[in-house]
Amino acid sequence: MFGGRLNNSEGGAVYSKKSYSGRQSFGQKWATMETIQLTIDESLLAEAEQAARALDMSRSDFISAALQRALRQRETIALERKHAQGYADHLPDSDETDEWENEREWGKP
Repeated sequence: MFGGRLNNSEGGAVYSKKSYSGRQSFGQKWATMETIQLTIDESLLAEAEQAARALDMSRSDFISAALQRALRQRETIALERKHAQGYADHLPDSDETDEWENEREWGKP
C-alpha cells in the first residue's frame, strides 16, 4: 500500500519517501507511483472530481492525466515560441514576398 502519513504545515505538494507497491502503465512506460499531498482550491477539486466521474476515472488517474497533458502542452508552447523567434530573427525581404501578394486574396465567398 501507500507510505506513511504526509504532513506539510506550509501547504503545497509533499512527496512520500515510500513508493506505491504496484505499478501503473502510462502509455508504453511503467512508473513507480508515489503518494503526494496537494493543496488545491475546493472548486477546482470539485470540478476535477466531476470530470473524473464523467470519464469513469479515479481522481488520481484524472489528475495524473491532466498533469501529463499540461507537460506535453508546455513542450509544444516552447517549440512554437522558438519557431516564432526564428522567423522574427530572419524576416523575409519584400522581394521574397511581393510575388505572393495577389495569391493571398481569396475573393468573396
